[in-house]
Amino acid sequence: EEVGDLAEGVIGPSQWEPAVHDPPHTGPTAAWFCAEFERRFHRRPGYPAAQAFALGVVIMECLRRAGSLEDEALLSAARGLDTTTLYGRFLLDPVTSRLLDDLILELRDSLGATVVVVTHELASIFAIGDDSVFLDAETRTGIAHGAPRDLLAHSTNPKVRRFLTRGAENGAERNHG
Repeated sequence: EEVGDLAEGVIGPSQWEPAVHDPPHTGPTAAWFCAEFERRFHRRPGYPAAQAFALGVVIMECLRRAGSLEDEALLSAARGLDTTTLYGRFLLDPVTSRLLDDLILELRDSLGATVVVVTHELASIFAIGDDSVFLDAETRTGIAHGAPRDLLAHSTNPKVRRFLTRGAENGAERNHG
């Protein structure tokens, strides 16, 4: 609107357009969000506000599905969530995760660099981890470190075993890559 006819034929990316998306499967509509945002802050929301709000909607849906605040339950709920919010589609894509793991390894090898990754994603831990450090939230200390596969095979720490096996009884026999 501001540049009038000068905008004819110009194409550019847009992070979020309130009127573009169909009604969301999860959470309120963009119209509701925009009206509430303007009522509260006396200005139109930008895409960072919409993105942050949509993230909150996704988190609330994961909490509802998980019925727990436990990391594993929330991650499982997020992995199973394929929905749309006022911001668009939310889906954790395992193919993209594997591609990111491959990119991390490629960068590490080509640059000869050490890469530090903080994750709860077991597939990534086993795919890219040479050395790992396990931190205990309760004691706020490191409780184990070493190669993830070695820890899976030999750790006697129940918290480390539970994490590496996702709580499975016979975790040492699980296939990780």
